[in-house]
Amino acid sequence: MLPSYEHRASATEVIFRNCSVDNADHGVDIKSAVLEASGTLSTDRCFARQELGIALEINLKPGWHIYGKPLPSNYMSTELVLSGLLVDELMLDLPAPQPKLMKALNETLPIYEGKVSAGKLRIKWSPPMPAPFLLKIGPVMEPGAHKIEGALRYQACSETACEPPEESASSCR
Repeated sequence: MLPSYEHRASATEVIFRNCSVDNADHGVDIKSAVLEASGTLSTDRCFARQELGIALEINLKPGWHIYGKPLPSNYMSTELVLSGLLVDELMLDLPAPQPKLMKALNETLPIYEGKVSAGKLRIKWSPPMPAPFLLKIGPVMEPGAHKIEGALRYQACSETACEPPEESASSCR
């Protein structure tokens, strides 16, 4: 049961969340020296206030890790940031990071190793037209193709070295 009919998951989001779905037509790939990541939307069609599935999958090369939260301010935690006219709210349910003693730093920090995945995206509400009095609630979004831009922010480290914080940006329609 949903708390409100106005905030509803699309059928593809439910399938995407509960099944293994390869949907390369709605995603982007990121490759760096220490990781490969992909972000995939559950569909390329939606309506106002729907929740779309977004699968963020990060595969780290052996010996490397990225940071989770909570984290001291001198490190960068892993974060996916989405923007665009359609983006209302991103709920990225990353698994809990594992605390690990970093011997070279003499600190125990929350880290991810291996494979990490999660997420869903809520699409903004748009007033129906013609209803000019509703424009005070939010801007009208015209039907058609819209771009969603995103950036994966992370800092990758090994037992002996830390790369500078990175931001890999991309977009999809």
